[in-house]
Amino acid sequence: MLALALAASACAQVDIIAVRDGAGTPADAAADAAAADAAADAAADAAPDAGPPPAMVPCPYLQQTVSAGTRSATVAQLVAGGLGRAICSCTEYVGGGELLVDSFDRAEGPFVSGEAGGDVGANLALRFDGPAQIGGSLFVAGPEGLGLAPDLEVIVGQDLEVGGPLVGAMASLQVGGDAQVGGRLELRELVVTGVLTQPMGAARNVTAGDDGIGELRTAEVVVEAPCACGANDLLDVVMLVNEAVPDATSLPVVPPPVIGSRCEQYELTDIAVDTLQIMVLESAALLVPGDLQIGGDLTIDTVDGAELDLFIGGNVNVEGRLELGTASGQGPVRIHVGGAGTINLRAGGEMQGALYAPLAELVLGGPLTLSGALIVERVAATSAALTVHYDRSLGRAPEP
Repeated sequence: MLALALAASACAQVDIIAVRDGAGTPADAAADAAAADAAADAAADAAPDAGPPPAMVPCPYLQQTVSAGTRSATVAQLVAGGLGRAICSCTEYVGGGELLVDSFDRAEGPFVSGEAGGDVGANLALRFDGPAQIGGSLFVAGPEGLGLAPDLEVIVGQDLEVGGPLVGAMASLQVGGDAQVGGRLELRELVVTGVLTQPMGAARNVTAGDDGIGELRTAEVVVEAPCACGANDLLDVVMLVNEAVPDATSLPVVPPPVIGSRCEQYELTDIAVDTLQIMVLESAALLVPGDLQIGGDLTIDTVDGAELDLFIGGNVNVEGRLELGTASGQGPVRIHVGGAGTINLRAGGEMQGALYAPLAELVLGGPLTLSGALIVERVAATSAALTVHYDRSLGRAPEP
């Protein structure tokens, strides 16, 4: 059953051929039309491939150098270092709703359909109480390991690395690559396409037997922390906001604000409102010195080519839906949170961009779809579904 499920999860590629449907051509002009078409085709063949459009020069606030522990790096470099996986938790991930992870590369175009890839990592522990399908690899670096609820089915498209035990006596797990488990292993059914490695003396109890395992190997298992959460990795968002606010342009929330100056830094003057809708016409930064409290929906619309970096010094609570850069052709919204409390999304929502909040707990009260990536201190999705279409370009810091 698991083998069939993994095969079904593979992405199919469809070639689309553009067809030009011309209007009717009078008979006495047919030869001229055919000659014109031939000339146009020849010119197109001779022209060099333009490739993707050139990347826009990053705004100065992303390229400024800041301190992180004992080293210096740009803001963009620190953020990219935290977004190298689809989902990263600096401590643990607790998921009760369905998890779906795949990938795409925004540098090659907007998300259309999921591709292989999209890793999930937790530095201490991870527990699935709902089904999960991960297109990339799964990393859990901690003595508590990976826990699976009864009657659960989890599919990992690539590799699995667990520093502690893997326990799910009534659960099924399929791994498309190799698997390393640093402690005991208890499952109802296990399929590992490649090699399963466990330490000497570690128990293995698979109800269905070992027939689904490509190869068994005994060796020490050491899983490095998959998420960049150390002092030398973290962007100090609070310091960044405090230093930028004195020179920022005030942005009142009434009437609905419009951001129209490229690379301008704005300060949101009202940070506790019923609803908030922002239109972004040019790439810019929006600063919130304290907590962001939204009693209803938070909507940010961006035009094609415009991106918003939202820097929040405190915590976040959104009672309504989150809708950030979600319409067709819109640019991404990147949220950077400096608070060490919670990001409470009570109704879930949809966003294109990134959530960088390695000190805060993400609490989902409703389903969330993210075309991008996230890093948080802890994920608590006890009953809400989480879908992440990982944007691989987020792990690459833009060139100065």
